[in-house]
Amino acid sequence: MAIEEIKTNPELEQIEICYNPQNPIAKDFYSSFGFEEVGLDEGEDGMLAVIKISR
Repeated sequence: MAIEEIKTNPELEQIEICYNPQNPIAKDFYSSFGFEEVGLDEGEDGMLAVIKISR
């Protein structure tokens, strides 16, 4: 429900989250909502995943 509510904001292009890349449960959990991994964050200690919002 939170993701659907966030998507209603017309100013946003994507939703970003970051999680420990060594945590397969987190990866499966976030991907089940549509998040796609895009690589490591700037510090290279967290996996960055996004949902692109299409209008």
